[in-house]
Amino acid sequence: MEDILTRFPRLTVIFAHFLFLSNDRERAASFLERHPNALFDLTPGTEMFQNFAKDPAAWREFFLKFQDRLVFGTDNWDVLTERDQKDKDDINRMLRTFLEYDGPYEIWGWKLHGIGLPEGALDQIYRENFRRVAGKEPRPVNRPLALEFVRRRLEQADRYGCTAQEKQDLQEIAAELEEMQNA
Repeated sequence: MEDILTRFPRLTVIFAHFLFLSNDRERAASFLERHPNALFDLTPGTEMFQNFAKDPAAWREFFLKFQDRLVFGTDNWDVLTERDQKDKDDINRMLRTFLEYDGPYEIWGWKLHGIGLPEGALDQIYRENFRRVAGKEPRPVNRPLALEFVRRRLEQADRYGCTAQEKQDLQEIAAELEEMQNA
């Protein structure tokens, strides 16, 4: 990964789950300083907010310094059950409380601590950083290319260890793309 970012310094990459560096603030800062087009998303890994709670003041400084390099993320999914909805709500509450509230809070029995960022930093993290990378308006999907990609995945589904449900999902996506293409 370091080699790729060094060879292609203009490549923009958003690394999920804070690149799993929530236990090493100095290494996270060094990484972002070396790679100006790298961003971290804040999708919670179970350890992230526990690690941040160990030194909230230092992490607040980090978040302020790198506010233009952090992207809000949740890994949320389609809600199928009440339990899914509760988990989804808890994840959102954990993340937003961490960013917006300056003080201790508890979720799932974990004692965490918020860093209470100012509105400008929150706006960067919640909206502007993603818009800067992805654009303010959605780009149109290249349907023929998407269909080609899905068909290749279907051909290689066994190689990638896809489940029967995943194969069925890919087949349904391919059928929808074909229908759109023929419309």
